[in-house]
Amino acid sequence: MLAGTNQSRNWPAYFEHGFDVPVQRLASPGFVFSGHRAVNLPATLWQVVTRMGEFRASLRTLTEARRRTAPDLVVNFLEPLVGLLSSGGAAAVPVLAVGHQFLLNHPDYVKLPTQQIEQWGLRQYLAATGRGAVRYALSFYQASDDLPAGRIVGPPLLRDELFRFETQEEDFLLVYLLNDGYRADLERWHMRRPQVPIHCYYDRPGAPESEAVDATLTFHRLHGERFRGVACTAGFESISEAAWLGKPVFAVPVDGHVEQALNALDAEQCGLGLAGRGFDLDRLLEAPPRRAARTRFRDWLARSDERLGYAMEFAIRRAHSPSTPRRQLRPMLAK
Repeated sequence: MLAGTNQSRNWPAYFEHGFDVPVQRLASPGFVFSGHRAVNLPATLWQVVTRMGEFRASLRTLTEARRRTAPDLVVNFLEPLVGLLSSGGAAAVPVLAVGHQFLLNHPDYVKLPTQQIEQWGLRQYLAATGRGAVRYALSFYQASDDLPAGRIVGPPLLRDELFRFETQEEDFLLVYLLNDGYRADLERWHMRRPQVPIHCYYDRPGAPESEAVDATLTFHRLHGERFRGVACTAGFESISEAAWLGKPVFAVPVDGHVEQALNALDAEQCGLGLAGRGFDLDRLLEAPPRRAARTRFRDWLARSDERLGYAMEFAIRRAHSPSTPRRQLRPMLAK
């Protein structure tokens, strides 16, 4: 298996040990952050320019792996280098591009009136990443497919460990932070409400395993098996895991991260959580239970294997029989 990495993120241990095959790392483009909290677009673009040699080497590795293994299907988890590979004449190999971002142009998806330039940029990125592929759009809720456009909608893809957790009520808040620059915001809220116990998991290079600030506030390094996040930066998987566990979600988008702004708004609209602009956890303490939304989410998630299997079969059939009439392909996905 090949996996893209960048300098802005630590490699998660659970990802390394979650597969039965060797994982080879490849240099890949990624966001650059200012102050460990906000997306810095100029610096991100400059990184792409200055590291172009590394990315070309990664592209050669991908090309060689495709030639050597002759796969029946390439599954691309939003890696832009695979999109470049397809644009270079490798479209004969079926590709299934997976990502919740592919829901962006769906008519049922939320509409964000702000950050229009950022949304345009995200659309261009998705077009390049999903070029020549069937796009599997992960969603919090069931939505219609668009087979002529090569888009199929499916439930979130969550770790197997999550389904073995036993949920229980605890008298503390758990917080998950994508960027450690938001620590100061959380500490300010804690000074106002020191009686509320908080355990915060965050991505801070070199941080100790656990750091107790005082009797009611503890910071931890990210850990794949101990995370039960409820207040979090608005990552799609974080919201999905909390929703499965039945925990109220308070989602705060990373500054300048249009994808997370959309995630937070989408989660609030379908009843899985609340969207916020800062870590004011008073709203989380007052969040009402949303049992109906949780039931709908769990029922949708139960169809994950079925929907993913349909998407994989569709990608293979469309690549080898591009002229197959739409009426012959639709029954495969209508079960």
